[in-house]
Amino acid sequence: MSWSAAAGAASYKVQWKSGNEMYSADREAAVAAGTMHTVSGLVAGRQYTIRVLAVPTGGGAETPSSERTASPTPPTYRASTTVRAWTSPPDGSRYPAETLQPSSPNSAASWRTAEYNATKLELINAAAGYAARTMGAPGGGGKTIAVIGTTLDADAPDNTGHPDLQGSIIVNGRGFTSSHETKAAGIAAARRNGVGMHGVAYNANLVGFTSQGNYFADLGAILASVAGRPQEVGGHTADDSSRGSAHVASMSIRAARNPAETKAGMKIAAAAGVIMVGSTGNSRRDQPEGYPASGAADEGIAGYAIAVGSLNEAGTARNGVTARPPHPASGGSACGAVKRYCLWAPGEAVYTTDGQYFRSTGGYSTFSGTSAAAPFVAGAAAAVLAAFPNKTSAQVVERLLTTASQVDTTNGNYDSETGLSDIYGHGKLDLGAAMNPVGFTSSVLPGGRLAPTRQSFVDLPPGLRLRPSAALIDSVVYDTQGFPFLHDLNPAFRE
Repeated sequence: MSWSAAAGAASYKVQWKSGNEMYSADREAAVAAGTMHTVSGLVAGRQYTIRVLAVPTGGGAETPSSERTASPTPPTYRASTTVRAWTSPPDGSRYPAETLQPSSPNSAASWRTAEYNATKLELINAAAGYAARTMGAPGGGGKTIAVIGTTLDADAPDNTGHPDLQGSIIVNGRGFTSSHETKAAGIAAARRNGVGMHGVAYNANLVGFTSQGNYFADLGAILASVAGRPQEVGGHTADDSSRGSAHVASMSIRAARNPAETKAGMKIAAAAGVIMVGSTGNSRRDQPEGYPASGAADEGIAGYAIAVGSLNEAGTARNGVTARPPHPASGGSACGAVKRYCLWAPGEAVYTTDGQYFRSTGGYSTFSGTSAAAPFVAGAAAAVLAAFPNKTSAQVVERLLTTASQVDTTNGNYDSETGLSDIYGHGKLDLGAAMNPVGFTSSVLPGGRLAPTRQSFVDLPPGLRLRPSAALIDSVVYDTQGFPFLHDLNPAFRE
């Protein structure tokens, strides 16, 4: 990693820690100004906090940079990470880089803070999802979301990037001026740090992908780079500074110029297991050709892509149109031919990070349309991937689709046999349903047999008592889709 020189500094120290540990001398390295240092020995999948301290000439107090978090996961990212100090925001607020956990993480109520409510996370039942007892990392920890478009406004050379994202950006493209992508990034993964708002996958990393020319034309090449396969697609290559790998791609864009090349890139990403989330557009049409979402049902892509429309707070298409004809209003195009792989999410006046930080908005503004809805689903995909590390991307996509809440069951657009709507597909994203057991739960018995545990009991022989056991508190159970959860089996025994 690299950092900017501080005036009067004789040398620097790099320090790192994991979890709630304190910084200590055994996790510290002295580094000369203008040099690079590699922090080695980090455990893949574990989240670390890293900072740089400037040691002044002649002694005195050491000046720390802002803290950054990172979760090393193979493969190594092919771009540099920059640790910079950031100037104080206009109101003097402090933005901690660390994630703040509630006192009762398994209680949904403890997650509903002002920061949570600001982003309308309750509209996707996120608190219930955060409170679920899964076996993986919380909040998308260890997963990376690629925000594709122009660039993200964070870690800017003039230190005017948004600090609510600085703990999560690990790779960036050229330039740092796009308000559009910064707003999408905030919805997907802004830090839960007690300030402003937080994203769906508040522990995930972010990577900004752009292109050498026009991302409308180069989206196929960008997607190949997202998959860690930066070979040329149709003669285009992605910006070299943006190459890397990601688990989820958020595409609040359209690719009107080369739809065939876009789908070629989507197939490469699907083969690499990347979950692609694309907005349906705000043009009131049935999946207009040119949007990545239009390829969600194509062979070689189906099962790894989700098309997303935008809802208002009432749970209907923005501007209130719910039937065909006419199509949904500017809140989003109908799912149409890709209804099997289509969800809807909040997309009306969503409060999020703004790319014009320190310049006009005070750091936050609202965001509307399918561009706002897509990162809700991208963040949810990262959160479910992290929560169930033994599940594939295709299984996570199916989980998100089949646990959605249908909002259109009363007119001719809805097919009761398939549970799908021509407009709304599977319906509204429900992170709480995706992160909690579906159907009954079962425990594993000797020999690998599954025994249902929900509303089931083991009757003990007369006179035999079983004391509550700590070993049973974190028993592993499986739901009807084979997703594992931690469950307290003590209440299952009775005299």
